[in-house]
Amino acid sequence: MPLNLQMGGEGSGYIRFKPTENAWFMSGPDGPTEFDWSAPVVIDIENVELGWLYLGVGISEWEPWPNNVKTDRPTEGEFKVAAKVKFYSEKLFGDDGVRELRSNQAGVMQFIQDLYADAEANFKKGVPVVEITGSNPVKIGKGSTRIPQYLIKKFVDRPDALANGHAEPDTSNTDSADANEDDEF
Repeated sequence: MPLNLQMGGEGSGYIRFKPTENAWFMSGPDGPTEFDWSAPVVIDIENVELGWLYLGVGISEWEPWPNNVKTDRPTEGEFKVAAKVKFYSEKLFGDDGVRELRSNQAGVMQFIQDLYADAEANFKKGVPVVEITGSNPVKIGKGSTRIPQYLIKKFVDRPDALANGHAEPDTSNTDSADANEDDEF
């Protein structure tokens, strides 16, 4: 039997935002590659996971908080408050269309918090289809970062690719189901 080493937690594809470069990267067979947001993306913000994240050279350790309730900081390593959320777009990401954003960066954390606040009242309609429109530079403390900017285009039923173990979509909303017929993501 061949050795199967899946790097990066569950072996799922990922996306990362590098505010110093104002650039987005996604995992691929040849390593991370920069990409542009040339199509909208479904963001499963309703199922955002919070936890502790430790990033170091060659190290990425994720300690989720059960039910998103803050736990004590792990004593080993420099863990920071972080969030993990799944994105879906076959046009952008190919294969199964799912990528995971996991970050403790101040700008990305603000983006996730803002998107959750903007989408929360509409969770019964489904998951948001989001257009990433750029980023804004901001000063935070003694440093600076960039906060990704977005536009919620509509809400759709949660794609099957995002339904593995997460809340099932409310299929009673016919407007949302009709919106999936002309997927742009």
